[in-house]
Amino acid sequence: MGVTDSRVDAVCNIKHGRYIVVEEGSNPSSDFFVKPLLTRLSFKFTCYQHSDTPNIADIENTILVFVRYIPSTWRSFVDQYRHRLAGLVIFIDDDLFDGRVLASLSWGYLSKWYRLAYRHQSWLKQQKADLWVSTSYLFDKYCDWCAPGCQLTLIDPVSPYGEDGADSFLSSPIIFYHGSPSHRAEIDWLLPVFEKVLHMHPQVTIELIGDDTLRRRCLKFPQIRVLHPMSWLSYQRMLKESKRLIGLAPLLDTKVNAARAPTKYFDISAAGAVGVYANSHVYRQLVTHKVNGLLVEMDQEAWVEAITSLIDDVQQRRALFIEAGRRQLILPDIV
Repeated sequence: MGVTDSRVDAVCNIKHGRYIVVEEGSNPSSDFFVKPLLTRLSFKFTCYQHSDTPNIADIENTILVFVRYIPSTWRSFVDQYRHRLAGLVIFIDDDLFDGRVLASLSWGYLSKWYRLAYRHQSWLKQQKADLWVSTSYLFDKYCDWCAPGCQLTLIDPVSPYGEDGADSFLSSPIIFYHGSPSHRAEIDWLLPVFEKVLHMHPQVTIELIGDDTLRRRCLKFPQIRVLHPMSWLSYQRMLKESKRLIGLAPLLDTKVNAARAPTKYFDISAAGAVGVYANSHVYRQLVTHKVNGLLVEMDQEAWVEAITSLIDDVQQRRALFIEAGRRQLILPDIV
């Protein structure tokens, strides 16, 4: 699947040059979107961390890409040297610029998003920053965001796992949902689903990522394993080193989720699993029901039925898994 013709043109119009990617450590936003795009375009790029001290001698005449966030040191650097940069870009893969979305977040997320993203909107426009976005939803929402002469570009995700992520089929009975703290509502929604699945299939292990609070909530289910949160690099290694059976990607109807990208599709494939996905515009971009995954309405009974059908039907799992491996996202030719 690719972008529409007008959006292909937008990608083609990305400025040529040497890029500096400013990121908050190794992270999925860079690995799913920004780095694959620059690599495909054969643009040279160097990655800097938020904590790095920028030096104009190294960065002059480059195009600076902020991945989601703008740290204060780098903002001051741009204020001083914008005239010596070849370009400025902000990439977002959440709706970081809508105050109504921020209001729905936990305090920790709200504070970070406001401090590192939301409050910089006017500044980014004044600095004539191009806007790169991860979804059609964001592309349409911010079509008038850029200042005259700036570029709005939609970037599709690409799997960062390589071809070996989906090269085998193992049937160890692990069902997983690896939602971040911003997906706590999805975890709450899934717990009654897990209870019914475990009643029918007590041999199954369910794997979540969470804190001690979630761990205590799950103590009554010895089959539920709660992993500690980990770095992006550690998470990638974990997925590829230990294969799983079924991956889950629910999405409740919230303002935050409206802007999600379908990157969990790649996580699930890399884990050697098949996916049960919310029947949402987010996952319909990549998933065809009963072809390379299951698209299911956000009804708990329907999810119990979908998960148990995959546990019981080895042939269905195998067919879905093989097709998911074939359907890794292929971008249109753009160079």
